[in-house]
Amino acid sequence: KKNEHTQALESAKNTHIATLQTKTDKHTATLENAKNSHIQALITQKEQSSNDMQGIKNSYLAEIRNDIPAQVANLTQLCNEIKASNQALGNNFQSKTYTSSTTFSLVNGVSDYYVFIQGGTGGTNSNTAGGAVSFGNLLSANGGAGNPSGAGQLGQTKGAFLKVTANQKMTIPNGGL
Repeated sequence: KKNEHTQALESAKNTHIATLQTKTDKHTATLENAKNSHIQALITQKEQSSNDMQGIKNSYLAEIRNDIPAQVANLTQLCNEIKASNQALGNNFQSKTYTSSTTFSLVNGVSDYYVFIQGGTGGTNSNTAGGAVSFGNLLSANGGAGNPSGAGQLGQTKGAFLKVTANQKMTIPNGGL
């Protein structure tokens, strides 16, 4: 009886091992197929993403390439304007200081000027403020505050390159420049 049971158990064991091996092989094949399918899906998705990014890159490059010539043209125009202004200012540069109100008369053929102004100094030991200075309606500077117990405050200073096309009335109070 013992030998019969041993043989029956051995036979059952071999049957179960064979069944397990068959199922293991079947599941392994199923997993391998699923893995390959996922790998292929990832490759396809990667290629699509790469194509999408290449399209975006090409779109941005086309946009940049379209803008660059216009920007270069604008910069060239600005450089030429600066060059012309530098030549105009450098050919016959002169300096003149005004300390009282007058009319500034244009120099024949010159339209580019650098104008520096300073508002009047405020009163020393006085509340009197310094007067405002103006170069026509193109540039102006306020005067400084007075000081009842010491030196008055200096007036505001301003300077600018200006394109002047007509004579300008200059208002310069005492202490102004």
